[in-house]
Amino acid sequence: MNLFFDGNYFESVFTQKAIKKPELARMWLCTWRDIDYNTRHDLAHQATTNNQAEYASLLFILNHLLQEVDRVKEITNEVLIHGDSQLVIRQMAGEYRVKEPDLRVLSADAKNLVYILGAEHKLNIRFVWIPREQNNEALGITNRIRKLPTTS
Repeated sequence: MNLFFDGNYFESVFTQKAIKKPELARMWLCTWRDIDYNTRHDLAHQATTNNQAEYASLLFILNHLLQEVDRVKEITNEVLIHGDSQLVIRQMAGEYRVKEPDLRVLSADAKNLVYILGAEHKLNIRFVWIPREQNNEALGITNRIRKLPTTS
């Protein structure tokens, strides 16, 4: 099973909605694909950085897997989670340490869920980095994303 996640500003995915609701425009949005391959969008209310939004998106997937574990196990015992954040993917794969204090709790929560899914439910969770363009295409947001101006 292949699942995908990403973190973006709300306005980068939903430009027209952001124009109508400017209070949402600069909020972080978690975009992820569920086990039925539906693309979901959830606000990352606590996120203040892109990396926090990426972790929040990953946590949505892992919590979804835990809720749907019986359905998942009927299909497979291996789940590949794809993301375009090299930092998050490599931290979850154990290749990078988590140095940032604001990411330690999020990383620990994600690793705990991976442990539960593996130890208690016998699901093998692996993390795969993919380029942003492939991730956007997999999530169905290719045509909606636009480049945001950088703030100084």
